[in-house]
Amino acid sequence: MAKQLQFTKKKSIFNKSLEFPEAPGVYKFYDDTQNIIYIGKAKLLRNRLSSYLSPNKDDTRKLQRLKKSIKFVEFIITDTESDALLLEQSLIRKIKPLFNIQFRDDKSYPAIHISSEHDFPAIFISRKKEKNTTKFGPFANVGAMKENINLVRSIFKIRNCKDLIFNNRSRPCIEYQLEKCSAPCVSEVSKVKYSQDVNDAIKFLSGKTDSVLKNLYEKMDEYSQKKDYERAILYREKIKS
Repeated sequence: MAKQLQFTKKKSIFNKSLEFPEAPGVYKFYDDTQNIIYIGKAKLLRNRLSSYLSPNKDDTRKLQRLKKSIKFVEFIITDTESDALLLEQSLIRKIKPLFNIQFRDDKSYPAIHISSEHDFPAIFISRKKEKNTTKFGPFANVGAMKENINLVRSIFKIRNCKDLIFNNRSRPCIEYQLEKCSAPCVSEVSKVKYSQDVNDAIKFLSGKTDSVLKNLYEKMDEYSQKKDYERAILYREKIKS
């Protein structure tokens, strides 16, 4: 979330003296009864808000209805577009504006999920509201999200297969050969070890990298002292990653 937010007072959107900022942020639309009817985010508030002031032949019926209902606007300037996305999602969940509910199927952002009700949890990407998962996101930058999940899988080797496939495997798949999965489906890793890897992955995605690095260094030193240099090297490579 942004360290400092700049708020405007609620003003008529048709006020010609109202200047929209060239900055990322969140905007709230009000109807003539002072109710919030829509909340959105923008990379540049000026461009996005200006688009609502004029009709467009490509507008959907819902968007036409929204434009006709807008009487007042309030915007919040954030440091980045990602901050705006997080703030937008938080406000929508809290306020539940009418038009956001109607538009929700048209606009969704992907998130990283780790299943929570399984002996060997999987990591996956979804735009839906998933049950029984630990969620990270949503992500406005899909490329950064995929980079995160690839890094997590290369370090902690968390499976990404569906439960049906997991339950019916008799030998490791290609992900095991690519060193992106520890093959819990065929007992190549213990439940205790896999659970620790999942916990470290959750800490990593939560931004608690210091704790994860401390554990990896301890494991590397432990195997070095045991002269199990092959495993020590594996932990050294995880630390580098």
